[in-house]
Amino acid sequence: MIYSTCTKKRHQNSITKLFSTNITNYLKKRLSVSCENHVVLIVDNDADNLLLTKHIVQLLGFTPITAKDGESALEMIEQYQPALVLLEVMLPEIDGINVAKHLRENKNLVPVIALTSLPSDMFRDQALMAGCNGYIEKPFQIEYLETAIKQLLFLPSATFSYQK
Repeated sequence: MIYSTCTKKRHQNSITKLFSTNITNYLKKRLSVSCENHVVLIVDNDADNLLLTKHIVQLLGFTPITAKDGESALEMIEQYQPALVLLEVMLPEIDGINVAKHLRENKNLVPVIALTSLPSDMFRDQALMAGCNGYIEKPFQIEYLETAIKQLLFLPSATFSYQK
């Protein structure tokens, strides 16, 4: 069958539109969660990691807010009362371990997941002892982060293993 240039272009645009619509709908259904508080604070001093994690959190149906250091993170937690904090351990000034300790010392029970590229055998126990509810090593699988978030926000007594 021979297509004219116009017909071929229209056909390609239809397929592209159909594919992008289907994949967008799939992602919304697959990744969406519901929660009364939709705010998730992402704390990372690396701009690329911050942007990537922000997009993932948006796909999961949450409203991401971001901080680049521990001091800003503590201020934003106080101001916005997020449903969850995704916290890099290695931060300038106040590191993630001390942010988690500060939260727990002040009776703030916001769930905290340490999302870090630090090796788990060295820092996992420190993060958990400081008050983090989970520890995920970068790079991580989106599905694993999704499961961890759902477990912490919708099954408060649930625990999960860490990803290596």
